[in-house]
Amino acid sequence: MKKTLLLTALGLVTHFAQAQILELDIEINREFILTSPTSSQYTFGTTELYMLDGTVYLALCVLDPSPVLIQPVTLPPCPLGTTGFIIQGDVDGDGIADDRSFWSVESIVSHSLIESFRPTGITLVAAPPSKLARPSGDFRDGSVATFYNVLTEVIKRYDVAYYTYFRSYDGILLPDSYKRHAEQWVPGVYIYNVPLKGQVNKFLPLRLTISPMVEANGFRKGLKGFGLKSSMWALGALDVDARLVTDLVWEGNTPNNTYSTDIIEFSMSDELGNIVYPVPDTPYRLDSPFLTSLTMIPYVFTKGDKGTSTIKFNRVLKTSTVATDTSSRTWTWPTRFIDSYKGHDLYEFRIANDAAIPGIKLAGNAAKLRAPTADYDGDGLSNVMEFAFSQDDGDDLNATLEWTSYHNDPLSQPTAVELFALGFTAPITAPPAYLDTLAAGVPNVALVTNKRANVGGGITYGYEVNFNTANPKSKWVKLSTPKPGETIIIKDKTGASLSGNPNFTWTISDTIENPPVIGTTSIQASNALPATVRVRSTAAVTKGY
Repeated sequence: MKKTLLLTALGLVTHFAQAQILELDIEINREFILTSPTSSQYTFGTTELYMLDGTVYLALCVLDPSPVLIQPVTLPPCPLGTTGFIIQGDVDGDGIADDRSFWSVESIVSHSLIESFRPTGITLVAAPPSKLARPSGDFRDGSVATFYNVLTEVIKRYDVAYYTYFRSYDGILLPDSYKRHAEQWVPGVYIYNVPLKGQVNKFLPLRLTISPMVEANGFRKGLKGFGLKSSMWALGALDVDARLVTDLVWEGNTPNNTYSTDIIEFSMSDELGNIVYPVPDTPYRLDSPFLTSLTMIPYVFTKGDKGTSTIKFNRVLKTSTVATDTSSRTWTWPTRFIDSYKGHDLYEFRIANDAAIPGIKLAGNAAKLRAPTADYDGDGLSNVMEFAFSQDDGDDLNATLEWTSYHNDPLSQPTAVELFALGFTAPITAPPAYLDTLAAGVPNVALVTNKRANVGGGITYGYEVNFNTANPKSKWVKLSTPKPGETIIIKDKTGASLSGNPNFTWTISDTIENPPVIGTTSIQASNALPATVRVRSTAAVTKGY
């Protein structure tokens, strides 16, 4: 049994909240997924038009629809009784015809200008220069005819004229859909001839206006559209350290395409699609449609989480006394919550003074000693190397305690009990020592090392080679670095000379973390190299992180 609570004639509360003579609405809706901070893939779009003349307000009645007339009753609740008899149409907009059924109607406003039940009489007669076919119509009929009030002696027929137009553009199935959608429905005035009430061959010209709105970059030549102002983007997702206060900054909504009545909504969803930030199940409405940033608070997510961020631009613009533009643009993008060096710096170096703590911290400026290239504990290994290859405690609660410091000389280091009393903890796992071929030469098998978990694109991993470690003046040479998930092959003349193979190459691979699989880097020489040749891993904080 169908139920309804005080709806307009066709569930149009969203569009037409009050009974008026005539209401027109046009929507150009487009949805995108960001593929980089400044580029996006069009996924889906619609053009929707609504023409409503007249309104039916339904009252509360759990007996709707009824095959028989019902007087006012308390139990089950139907206070007004079934006051209306539907002659033709779908009064509650659920897609099921309600012909010849009784409904509880609170009030009705009949059509005054547009004829009902004549969808083929609606024709587009004028529009801005575009690729939209004209004349054209293709409207669907949602008109309703009702007898009211059937519980009184005065029974009158009321008609509501209601027409809809809907066209979808699927950018996944048809990659050129964005171009077609944008070229067919351009900003400007669209005029439709609509059948005039009670006049067989007369028509009423109705004007609907599409206003300029934020678009994707490259929509038209020279157009700068929506994009994120962030360099923390890797592996197709925005990287965010959930421990840090983060400013999300974007561009695209300008005075040329934004109105004071527009609304911007932002939300972040978990992997199941549930909105969890900033309010569960509810998008956050920004104070102004001209804002281009918002501040995200920390600790809503944790390291390793993945989710989706969404910004939606909603238009509510009256373009005439009866017409409204309610278009929307939606951008979503994958978001990865990472373990960044900035977060590591903020939460895992807890010693603020400049005094030395044997095996824990060197003497000197604590802030400078926390820099990626510095050596906080003085063990000869830079902070970023210990971070990149998981040789710190990484618990976010205590000071950095690298495995090398804790184990180099157990007799001179504080005991675990002493460290615990000072607020330090020992490492939670054994160390995956970073790759160094030492004095064994370089074999022609892949040398693989694990990356730190959940760093996203925050750390750039690579390799250096020293072709003659027997010579103190021989320098380490940095090899080319692959992008995350990429494999590169490098030709090397020096390696060719030492190996006797003129086509000597290095194959360097970076594999993406896919929990529970840990991300790795690897290097392989096409031929074995002498014991005087060494290869070692490198790591650096990626630019912009």
